[in-house]
Amino acid sequence: MPNEEETLLFKQNLDRLVEAAVARFRENPDLASLKGDNPWLILEKAQLYFGLTLWAAYRFKDPAIHRKLLPWVYRSYWRHGFAPDYFAATLQIWIDISSRLLPLSEIYTALMHDLLDLDAEMRAQSREVPDSYITPGPEQELFLALIEQDEAKIGGLLGQLADELGLALYSRVLQPIMYEVGRYWEMDKISVDQEHEISARISSFLAAKEVPIPEKPGHSILITPAPNEFHELGALMLANYFRAAGWQVHYLNAGTSRTELSAALVRHRPAVLAISVALVLHAPYLPDYISSARETAPGIKIIVGGRFINQHPELVPQLGVDGYAETCEKALALAEKLVGE
Repeated sequence: MPNEEETLLFKQNLDRLVEAAVARFRENPDLASLKGDNPWLILEKAQLYFGLTLWAAYRFKDPAIHRKLLPWVYRSYWRHGFAPDYFAATLQIWIDISSRLLPLSEIYTALMHDLLDLDAEMRAQSREVPDSYITPGPEQELFLALIEQDEAKIGGLLGQLADELGLALYSRVLQPIMYEVGRYWEMDKISVDQEHEISARISSFLAAKEVPIPEKPGHSILITPAPNEFHELGALMLANYFRAAGWQVHYLNAGTSRTELSAALVRHRPAVLAISVALVLHAPYLPDYISSARETAPGIKIIVGGRFINQHPELVPQLGVDGYAETCEKALALAEKLVGE
């Protein structure tokens, strides 16, 4: 795997690599046909995402990042109209352009060759249907109501489940539902706009939910999605959860830069910083984001969570944080333990 300097060189050349890869597809009608009816913008994004995922594997020195993602990539791209040969073609193109544009290209292309060797296996796996994240009952009814945009049913079920479960609603119902939304998109059962509508509906519920704020709040926590991470439902749920537990919560919206984070840390002086990262595309930015926070607020306790962390807990030691948590409940327990120490 590339060393730190070589990984930085890859990131510095990423835009050139993506541009060269897209040019290959545009120049060759046979390659262009592999994108199916998808517009060129989708192909360009797909090439960028591939490059960012490579960067993540290089940055964390862990080829498993890409290998774990491969079944999803093959399945979702195939379901969304890309040809079965698309991913193998992409790998071969990136091997060729890396050899042309990057010095010591064999350092970077070794992983691509390994992934190309898995092509037949991944094609077979792409035809398997992934298991559902939700169980029959009110949870499934709520999920279907969200897809159908049945506002009356959504409101009734959310109210019923909130009364029955309290804050456990977040980890037992809403978190699995959002994972299921992703599975439905992956299987091309819902569109991107439907996914966004469902996310917006749950965000509205979280924003409207009255969470009692104690007269004398205890420790303070700053909660933010990772840089460039716009999947912020997990962070929003965490904010509500900590408020209900008596913490003073400061929440930063998606897209917060390192400079903005530093300013917020100076202004609020929280005891804990919690960062949520859902997608692998944004994970490579985490080490610098966390390092910057440590420079600004020495001694602060930092915890991480989100779907990417849940899928790759083995990477947590590389991030320079104090721990990670898969759910709101575990995040609260971890934060209380850290401030207690």
